[in-house]
Amino acid sequence: MARAKKLTVIALRRRLEREADARMCAAGKTSARVQVPVALLLTAAMDSVRAQAGARLPAGKCLAVLAQHFTATWKGAVPRKTPSQTLRERDGEWCTVPGCSHRATDEHHVLYRSQGGGDEPENKTAVCGFHHHRCIHTGNVKAWGKAADRLTWVMGGKVVQPEGDQ
Repeated sequence: MARAKKLTVIALRRRLEREADARMCAAGKTSARVQVPVALLLTAAMDSVRAQAGARLPAGKCLAVLAQHFTATWKGAVPRKTPSQTLRERDGEWCTVPGCSHRATDEHHVLYRSQGGGDEPENKTAVCGFHHHRCIHTGNVKAWGKAADRLTWVMGGKVVQPEGDQ
C-alpha cells in the first residue's frame, strides 16, 4: 500500500500489469485479452489444427503449429517495423503526455519540421491521436526538450514534468 500511494493510478496500473506479466512468464504461461471475433477465429484455427492432427492437441501446441504455418506462408512478406512503430516501442507504447492513459498512435515532432526540426529520434515522441490533433496542434499543449526522457510539457499554462514510471 505504501508503494501504491506514491504512484498515480495510471503508473500503478502499468506497474501491476508488468508484474502480472512477469509472474505469468516465470510460470511458463501466457494469457491475452482479445475481442470476441479474434477469440472465435483462434478457436476455429485450433479446431482446424486438431482436425488435421486427428488428436486433441493442447492449445500451446496448436498455437505453435499455427505460428509455424504462418511464418512458412508469409516468410519474406512481413514488413519490418516502421519508424513510427519503433518510436512508439521506445516510448513504451503509451502517450507521453503527462497523465494520459491512452495508447500512443501517432508520432509528434517536438520541434516542428516547418521550424527546422528534423526526423531524428530525440525530436519525436509518441502521443495518442487526441493529444496530437486536439491539444498539441491547437496550441493547448506544448513540449520542448529531447525525447524520450528529457521533455518538458506545458499544459493549461502550467509546466508539467512527465511521471518517472510511464
